[in-house]
Amino acid sequence: FDGSRSRDATALIGCTVTDGYVFTLGVWEPDPNDPNSTVDAGAVDLAVMKAFENYHVVAFFADVREWEQFVLTEWPSRYKDRLKIWAAPQARPPQPIAWDMRGHVYEFAKATEACYEEIVTQSFRHDGHSAVARHIANARRRPYRDAIAIGKESPDSPHKIDAAVCVIGARMVRRIALGSGKRLGRGKAAKVIVLS
Repeated sequence: FDGSRSRDATALIGCTVTDGYVFTLGVWEPDPNDPNSTVDAGAVDLAVMKAFENYHVVAFFADVREWEQFVLTEWPSRYKDRLKIWAAPQARPPQPIAWDMRGHVYEFAKATEACYEEIVTQSFRHDGHSAVARHIANARRRPYRDAIAIGKESPDSPHKIDAAVCVIGARMVRRIALGSGKRLGRGKAAKVIVLS
């Protein structure tokens, strides 16, 4: 999950653990022609609620900025006991969902490189959602130390990339889940997913 209330888009992306299929649970963009337009927090919260109702969610990583009430309070109170993988288990206090991107820039850059390699080698499938495709097309390569991350073409660009950030995050969380050594499924029929 990567969210903004007014200037950028908000996106919620899922990824199946078993085969890495990336799918869109929601992309919300404020009206670019209305300077007072904001993302509907209720609609976003409902999409998160439906994801937990419809899937066996084992991990949910969410950026904190602008969504603190949900990421630090609301969603953990509802879902932390269902999550097998916590976003920041070593944080003080440990965080089941909050994964503040400001403190994980290098980790995200390495995840970007891994996701790029997966795209190039066509080693994962996706739902082809048009907003996600547009966000991926808007993303620009940004060097960070010895890695490459993504960013907007300029800080004030109207071209959104938030869903692209979530695709990278979802694939990263899937790799974390697979490497955790934890039993993630609830039987063969369960569709086990991670959210970002």
